[in-house]
Amino acid sequence: MKLAIDSSVFISHLGQNDEFSSDSKLFFTTIFEQKEKIIIPTLIIAETLTILRQQNHPSLKPIYKTFNDFNIIDLDSKFLEKFVNLLLKQHTNMKTSDLAIAATAKFNESTLITWDRKILTSAKSICPILTPKQYIEQTKSN
Repeated sequence: MKLAIDSSVFISHLGQNDEFSSDSKLFFTTIFEQKEKIIIPTLIIAETLTILRQQNHPSLKPIYKTFNDFNIIDLDSKFLEKFVNLLLKQHTNMKTSDLAIAATAKFNESTLITWDRKILTSAKSICPILTPKQYIEQTKSN
């Protein structure tokens, strides 16, 4: 399975006192054990680093460097060409950044992994989507 990981998962894993921290840590352990293919839109990196900075996280540079271990997807003109076609075919009320993340998962034939309740509800018509906990349960059942 190819996975696109939302910033909510990175933030819960790396941030401070998040209700999903332990599940996110288990999720990352599981995906590395499963040797899943991971894509990360550049927008996710920017969101994650911004929120961690707002939380006064002390290690932004090392965190930024770890993103290079994943397949980083640029939101470039090729992406925008596909994006406009998606907008013309599908009406959505999603926030622009959430839609760009879901579209990146769709265009890269990936399952979007997120804790964000709004994305979980609204992106179902765009791409396959799971919470980290659902991914772990699905992996254990296979």
